[in-house]
Amino acid sequence: MHFHQELLVKADSAKGAKKRAEGFLGPHGDNGTGVFDYYVIGGRWEGAHDAVDDLVKPATEKVAKRLAADKAPDIFSYKDNPELFLAQIKSMLDSRNATLVEAKEGLLHFAKKTGMSMEDILDFPRWGKSTMGEGPDMKISMVGYNFRKASKILSDSYCTNSYFWDVENETGYFSKETLEEIEKEPGAWWLVTVDLHN
Repeated sequence: MHFHQELLVKADSAKGAKKRAEGFLGPHGDNGTGVFDYYVIGGRWEGAHDAVDDLVKPATEKVAKRLAADKAPDIFSYKDNPELFLAQIKSMLDSRNATLVEAKEGLLHFAKKTGMSMEDILDFPRWGKSTMGEGPDMKISMVGYNFRKASKILSDSYCTNSYFWDVENETGYFSKETLEEIEKEPGAWWLVTVDLHN
């Protein structure tokens, strides 16, 4: 599957932002934490900022020229277009929040379908018990998947379902303090669009 992510990085140029994003992503590939098997800057989401930009038009000619000159349409700074920058972060946080709702709905659907209580579903020792000659109870496998998605997000661990990740502060949350830092140095903060494959 392909996952759209926006990485918030601090750098002195679009090229520096790309390098910072790639430096962050490196340890999270198959040979590291295994979040993804490969990634592409932009990739399937090349031009994703254009779609959000339609909401906050008009983008300035200066921004368009800089993006064209850098050949980096999927990397832009807060200084280029603050409204677009914040709209893109909000869009990614909305996607992440939707993942939590989806995980909850998956668990509730499973409970209704099986007639199990949430207490039964949360009986991890029962479901995780391993004995000789027995495999896992496959009817519970999607429950584990939904818990994993939700727990990664709630524990603020970088994962495919992060959608937004603040590389500098090592978090999937966007705080008031981070916005204040960005506003102090608007040309130093960049969003880098990434297509992760897992």
